[in-house]
Amino acid sequence: MVDGLGVRQGEVALSYIGWLLLMNGLFFDLFVSLRCPGEMLGLWREETARIVGGGIAKAIAYGTVIFVMYYTPMAVVATLRETSVIMAALIGVYFLREPAGQLRIAAALLVAGGVIAMNLPS
Repeated sequence: MVDGLGVRQGEVALSYIGWLLLMNGLFFDLFVSLRCPGEMLGLWREETARIVGGGIAKAIAYGTVIFVMYYTPMAVVATLRETSVIMAALIGVYFLREPAGQLRIAAALLVAGGVIAMNLPS
C-alpha cells in the first residue's frame, strides 16, 4: 500500500521504481556486509550469475507490480499479488519437492479465502 501511494505521488512511475530498487539494494547490501562481512564477498564469487539473475527477476516482478499500481486501483493489484503466495506454495511442493505441511496448506487456503472474500459483491 505504501508503494502504491508513493508511486502515485510522483509524476513518473519508473523514476519511483528505479529509486526504490536502488535504495533497497544499497541498504540490503550494507546490512549484509555489516552483519556477515566475509560471507558476502565469497558468495559473490561463487554465485554471481544466480545473484544477478535473482536481482533482475526481483526488479522486474516488483517493478511491474508498482507500475501497475500507478495506473489501476490498488485493491485489484493487491488481490492479484496475494495469489503469488499460493503459486509459490504450489511451485515449492510440485517442482521443488518441498513437503506440503499443514502450515503451508493452511496459509494457502487462508490467502485463497481472502482473495475470494475481497472479490465478493458488496
